[in-house]
Amino acid sequence: MGFIDSFLLLGIFFVGLPVAAAVGWVLEKLFRSPFLGRLPILAVLVVSLFGVPLALRVAGVPTTARVIGHDERVTLASRDGSWTTAQWLRVRFLPAHAGRADPVMRDRSDSLTLELRSTAAMYDSTPVGAAVPVTYVSFRPSIARLTERTFDDLRREALAIGGVPEMLALVVAGLLAVTLSSWKPAWPAARRLRTGAFALLGVTAAAAGLRLAIISPVRGVGGTLPALAAARVEDVSSVGVGRCLLCGRNSSQPLNQPYQVVTLAYTPSGARWPVRTADAVDSGSVRGLREGSVVAVRYAPATPRQVRIDGAARTFETRNGRDAFRDSLLLGGAMLALFLAFHWVRQKVWRRAPAI
Repeated sequence: MGFIDSFLLLGIFFVGLPVAAAVGWVLEKLFRSPFLGRLPILAVLVVSLFGVPLALRVAGVPTTARVIGHDERVTLASRDGSWTTAQWLRVRFLPAHAGRADPVMRDRSDSLTLELRSTAAMYDSTPVGAAVPVTYVSFRPSIARLTERTFDDLRREALAIGGVPEMLALVVAGLLAVTLSSWKPAWPAARRLRTGAFALLGVTAAAAGLRLAIISPVRGVGGTLPALAAARVEDVSSVGVGRCLLCGRNSSQPLNQPYQVVTLAYTPSGARWPVRTADAVDSGSVRGLREGSVVAVRYAPATPRQVRIDGAARTFETRNGRDAFRDSLLLGGAMLALFLAFHWVRQKVWRRAPAI
């Protein structure tokens, strides 16, 4: 997707929503239909969120592109030091109607050069010069994807981000709780079922929230890592403060054990080019850890982006998790006490209210 394509997509969202709201208001007043009033807003949201994959499916044109470059990026989250890796293939191809594409992405021969998101397996097995299948939008050829990349790949990559599964569990539990709150069953068995469902959702939300609070998103790699390699340090980020749920206006506090997130590049055994990844270690546990230095890392050949710096200490999760666990228990207890107090007061007021 080119620069102008991205700008147009953002414009559809930020400009289209107010316009859609105004159009929906007019339609609702004219036809006295709340559904028609919401329809323009729903259309803008669908186009903004799902317009690209829908266009690729409905108006997709298959072709073959030539790989002209690789790019792998490690993105660090400044909030907590978690990281994600992303792989991209730079490809060039000649679409049927190049004039419809983003002009920024065209060259003099009307070929398009695009960076397309890849999976790690495709990235590792596709050399420069290889031919890869690409699908582009017929009316906008600069919007394209690697044909082999699927929605399931996107789902797995999203769930691999630290904290995303727990946040999804909290959102789903909240939506289900809101839905259940509008259900007023008349039969005693149904009321017991509703109470049990609320209890199950509460336990699920509490477990997800506790896990989100006390488990670091930069937790170490589990399992056996038998292979050894030399990796070059590309960046070192230090994390010395963490979230504090009970600190009032100051929402952070010094960590019991500061840690460092180290971005690494190395070539696994049998690979033809390096991979980029990261590891988190206790601050000061590895001497001479700086940009450009070389460290020994251990990895599993099947998952070369999950590495551990050999000999580094990783006590930061346990030592920092104690405070998070205490804060989570105190906050959860306070919320439970408020809920029980509100429920008790409501029951007392409801019982004393005179019948009309």
